[in-house]
Amino acid sequence: MTDAQAAAGLVQLARLDGFNARRAEIAAQLTERLRDVPGLTLPHVDADGLHTWHLYVLQLEPEFSMTKRDFMWELYTRFGVKAWSHYMPIHLTGPYVAQGHAPGECPVAEAAYERYVSLPVHPRLTDEAVDYMAGAVLQLSDR
Repeated sequence: MTDAQAAAGLVQLARLDGFNARRAEIAAQLTERLRDVPGLTLPHVDADGLHTWHLYVLQLEPEFSMTKRDFMWELYTRFGVKAWSHYMPIHLTGPYVAQGHAPGECPVAEAAYERYVSLPVHPRLTDEAVDYMAGAVLQLSDR
């Protein structure tokens, strides 16, 4: 690490608590707006823990109105919201496939990957942007 990188890191560390607090606010807003959407499972929050909201992960259940692929595509193309698909099962990545690994080796991880979608929770998101994003999800859920 260079001195410049270390200096930038120290500045960011001083802002970490504020960033985490804002992410928690965003997560609370999303949860409030999306809690009653059929076919969506929202993130679990442990009452005894402190969640830093690195990700806000929706789980699309089979009764949700769209597939993960269609949901992500529509969020992006119709609403300009870039959702993510995090944590592909490692055995499905290029180097492992090249070694002979294939779908079906880890069925639980593969099924979970097909259902999880991460919404943006960047601390610079405005309340209006969060409301817009939640509204887009609601529209796509036929609500």
